[in-house]
Amino acid sequence: MVDGSLILIAFKPGKKAYHREYFDRKGQYSFNLQAIVLPTSLRIIDFVAGYKGATQDSRAFAASDVVKRPRLYLDEGDFVWTDGGYGFSDHTCGPYDHAIAAKSSDFRKFNGAVSNVRVRSEHAFGYLKGRFQSLRGFRLLIRDSQDHTLAIRAVVATMVAHNLALRWDGREERNVFVDLSSVSEEARIAWDALQQPNERQDQVESDAWGRRLRSQRAKMVEDRTRQEIMSQHGLDQARRQGGHALREELHVALFRSLNLQFIDTTAASRMKDKTSAELEQQLAAQEARLEQRRAARAERGARGGRGGIRGRGGRGGQGRGV
Repeated sequence: MVDGSLILIAFKPGKKAYHREYFDRKGQYSFNLQAIVLPTSLRIIDFVAGYKGATQDSRAFAASDVVKRPRLYLDEGDFVWTDGGYGFSDHTCGPYDHAIAAKSSDFRKFNGAVSNVRVRSEHAFGYLKGRFQSLRGFRLLIRDSQDHTLAIRAVVATMVAHNLALRWDGREERNVFVDLSSVSEEARIAWDALQQPNERQDQVESDAWGRRLRSQRAKMVEDRTRQEIMSQHGLDQARRQGGHALREELHVALFRSLNLQFIDTTAASRMKDKTSAELEQQLAAQEARLEQRRAARAERGARGGRGGIRGRGGRGGQGRGV
């Protein structure tokens, strides 16, 4: 899953640092940090550090290696949980927009499940900032680009150290930073087991990295071929359709696992972010417009045909009279 966090800066950046670019949506000076983490272990697998606080999360995430080389990090069937501001792709999945979710409980139930997963990203950032308190208020005066680079290197260093320390934290240390009170004892035991060093799992991950590297190379060839035969509009449309298809697959799987029934949506309507009634109304309106166009074309054809016969006959009669 991916999420963004603002790394606050204790002092207002200098003029040469273009301080307005650090001014974030909360009225503070900060860096924009994007982290892609595993919801099971909270380990950071990719990040984007260096963007300033005014940068949108979606723009910063677009610079990540996961976006540029997804198959290097994701096996077949893997995907990244996002929120609604990150857009759609065939390897990311987010909730329905709030305005759409208000239409049906089918949408709201899915959004609730996504929220329960995505809260783990807050745990991940809390864990990181709890270990390195400097990330709660970076006490460095940023006067120019060199100071900015120095600060970002320090942020990256904390994430590297955090990932290394995760493997050696005991339950007591994790409980200080991560709230597991809402999960069952079985889930807590399973989560603790995932944190333990495991040579066999390390070998599995090493083998998987080689497999994913080959998969990414094949995808690069496939992408070049698609770019040669498709327009940018077609590529964007295919990307959005892939994102909707992934969300629909997960929506169906969620309801099946919980033994829930869809009330007022269908697969076709959910792909369009509509209820079944809305989709029926839209299709009926489209059919009515098509029927109007067909009738208008038929009427123009009939008028044109009658006018053409009259004109030819008149001209022909005049010719014979002369």
